[in-house]
Amino acid sequence: MNFDVTAIMTKNPSWISCNASIKESIDLLNATNLSHLLVLDDKELIGIISKNDLLEKFFDITNTSSGKMYSTMVLNHTKVKSLIKNIPITINDTSSCHNAMELMIKNKVHSIPVLNDEKEAIGIITPTDIMYALYRDNI
Repeated sequence: MNFDVTAIMTKNPSWISCNASIKESIDLLNATNLSHLLVLDDKELIGIISKNDLLEKFFDITNTSSGKMYSTMVLNHTKVKSLIKNIPITINDTSSCHNAMELMIKNKVHSIPVLNDEKEAIGIITPTDIMYALYRDNI
């Protein structure tokens, strides 16, 4: 796979403000049928959240809450930024797909935001993107 990540990445990735509620992020993921959302503070990428992150938080809330009304309140008032665990692993838009695979394996992540020279998130690459490229190119 000797081509740039831009050849197979998902362009214009979906994002959410770090100040949005967990409920808003769940609604956005459900509406777009995506697995990951970039988390931005103004225009700066500060994290990435997945459906799995949201499920973990949802189960934490429901297991420790005293009812549906409380759980709903927590989901509506807890900010997305509380889910961010680490600085996101990113890759430059001129990097190869091979580099993206190495980063995913080394860091045990399932998605990597693709940044341009201005550090703007212009895409996201996942194992599904890589598998599709392999299938398409019969590699």
